[in-house]
Amino acid sequence: MIAGGETQSTVSEEEAIMIRWGDVYKVVEAMAPLYVALGLGYASVRRWRFFTADQCEAVHRLVVYFVVPFFSFRFTAGIDPFALRVSVLAADALTKLLMAALLAAWHRWGSCSAGWVLTVFSLAQLTNTLVVGAPMLEAMYGRWAQDVVVQISVAQGVVYFPAVLFMLEMIKARPGGGEGKGCEAEGGGGSEEGNEDGGRCRWSPISVSSMFPSAQKNIATDHDDKALIAGGETQSTVSDEEAAMIRWGDVYKVVEAMAPLYVALGLGYASVRRWRFFTADQCEAVHRLVVYFVVPFFSFRFTAGIDPFALRVSVLAADALTKLLMAALLAAWHRWGSCSAG
Repeated sequence: MIAGGETQSTVSEEEAIMIRWGDVYKVVEAMAPLYVALGLGYASVRRWRFFTADQCEAVHRLVVYFVVPFFSFRFTAGIDPFALRVSVLAADALTKLLMAALLAAWHRWGSCSAGWVLTVFSLAQLTNTLVVGAPMLEAMYGRWAQDVVVQISVAQGVVYFPAVLFMLEMIKARPGGGEGKGCEAEGGGGSEEGNEDGGRCRWSPISVSSMFPSAQKNIATDHDDKALIAGGETQSTVSDEEAAMIRWGDVYKVVEAMAPLYVALGLGYASVRRWRFFTADQCEAVHRLVVYFVVPFFSFRFTAGIDPFALRVSVLAADALTKLLMAALLAAWHRWGSCSAG
């Protein structure tokens, strides 16, 4: 409101910092896929018995060797190394140094073993920032907060994870290094012991559908017909042949849309035939994962946005006609030819 040349804000400071229901909804919307995946993972093993202990190991390998690298690459590929927030990275390093100092003092003068020092440090500092932090902070503060989380995650992967693995190998290489193995088994890190003890297995909350970025792109040719208005007449500068010509940009769009599919097919073939990551029974587990979880959620992602009142009846009718013709041809081949019903 402007009165007497002075500008007064109609929103008080309390209202500006108040959490609204819309903000709560954004956070819940961002975190829902994670907890849905956690619930489905738990129920598929404990209640529905979709996967055995050996098949859970196959799912774990799929997540470790394929899902997590592609999921991390999806975020880190867009980082600008010349626009890093040095203050945030310094604050993150300071908290890790303080935690390391406290754990070292606990190990030196307390009863904490070296294995538990690494376990507590990993749980306290090396959190899963991409899966939890990135969607939550983006919903709360915006894109800049997600960029900060991704930068912290890159620093963890480049600096802190190798340091922790180096310390773990040092513990195992010490005389009487069974302490590291014992701490790992006691802390729940050993997958083989978990499989023998009651068939427990580790489940990752990452959705496999995050490997495939959206392929829903417009591949149609952009008709940039520039018009020149001269003497009141409009003339097109693009001929019919040039308008119908396939440009390199259109080819790139098609390749970009289809590349994730063929990369996934190649990795799936190589992981079984060449690298021997999965046995036959483990391939059955991956197949169940795709059939019962990935395909339904992947289909729902596209079909949920369809407007049932804006369907193209002509396209659906043409598709139904082609299917009827194919069914008629196959029925005739089965009736008078040598084609079986199968």
